[in-house]
Parts: sequence; structure tokens; C-alpha cells
Amino acid sequence: MAYGSWQEKLLEAHHLVEVKPQQIALPLANEPNREMVAGCLSGRPVFAVPNHPDPFHSQANTDELLEGLLSPILQKQKKRGLGRFF
Repeated sequence: MAYGSWQEKLLEAHHLVEVKPQQIALPLANEPNREMVAGCLSGRPVFAVPNHPDPFHSQANTDELLEGLLSPILQKQKKRGLGRFF
């Protein structure tokens, strides 16, 4: 999900954060469509999320893709226990 590109540029200009290219995940996209979108987005990483018809059961290819996309983000968050849900 992309948002606030002007905010990212402002933060980066003031050396407050290093802004990395956003990763784009396209649900149900096939490889030709993924390549077309990637070509339009000037080198940003674009991934095709495979069809996952039953969200209540694990699916290896979807799990692997999402883990690769989200693991850098999730590792940075502190574990806060159950209090974060309330």
C-alpha cells in the first residue's frame, strides 16, 4: 500500500529516515501483468500474490511470499504483548 510520497521525500531530505522503494503486491496477478506494472513503476519491486481461496488454511506459496515481504517490517516492531489489541 502506497501513501504519502511527499512526506517520505520531506523526511529523507531532512535526513530523518532513509526511504526505501515501496514494495507493490498485486493480488491475483499473473506474470505478464506483474511485469507490465513493474515496467510502469520505474524499478520498484512488484510481486504477484498467488490465488489463496481459503484464508483459514495455510498455502505454501502465499505464505512464503508474504513472509518475505513482511519479515523486515515485522522484525522491527517491539513485542508489546496483548495490550496492543485493547
